[in-house]
This record gives sequence, C-alpha cells and structure tokens, in this order.
Amino acid sequence: MEPRNDEPVFIPLNPEEKNVEKFRREINRQRGINLTDYQDLHAYSVHPDTIEDFWQDVWDYVDIKASKLSKLVFYSFGS
Repeated sequence: MEPRNDEPVFIPLNPEEKNVEKFRREINRQRGINLTDYQDLHAYSVHPDTIEDFWQDVWDYVDIKASKLSKLVFYSFGS
C-alpha cells in the first residue's frame, strides 16, 4: 500500500534537534521573522525577495571562510 499524499513518508525522531530545525530557528532569531516549518524555510530559500538573505544565512550559519564576501560570490554566480 502506497502512502497517501498528505501523510509523511518519514518522521525523524526528535525533529527539533535536527540541524535544519536549528538553522530555521537561528534565521528566525537573527532576522526577527517567523518561519514555522520546513515549508516556510523552503519558500524563504527560493523567493526572489529573500534568496540572497537565505544564502547569507547559510554562509554565516556554517561559518564559511573565503577571500570574498558571500554577496560578491553570489552575485558573480548569478550574473
């Protein structure tokens, strides 16, 4: 029997402890926004008005070290 479309295929143990949830909460804290779940985080990551903020958040959260600022890297990739 296949799962129905509205039922999750997998539910992790302690989802609040997963890195993606910690990242979502950190974005909320840093930016003063209210991403409530993974779907909100995904929408934030692909929306034209927030995609640059998302990638800056990734850059900062994982503490990337580079010789150029993240926005410069993003712009050179996107142009």
